[in-house]
Amino acid sequence: MPENHNDKKAVAREGIQRLKGFFIEIGMPVTLKEAGAKKEDFPKLLETLKKNKGNKLGSFMKLKLSDAKKIYEMAWE
Repeated sequence: MPENHNDKKAVAREGIQRLKGFFIEIGMPVTLKEAGAKKEDFPKLLETLKKNKGNKLGSFMKLKLSDAKKIYEMAWE
């Protein structure tokens, strides 16, 4: 745990790292690339996302398709 338990971002980052470590430990892919996705799949994924959800995505924070593209790119590596 981070030394400052009141630092919500540090606590969240620590939780993410621990979850990622667990996934690696059990042999689960942690990136889209490891899961077999290809960057050339992104346009089709975005098209399907738009078809299913429209142009505005998310419930906690409203996102656009351009945001979804950035998330896919970050999750690929």
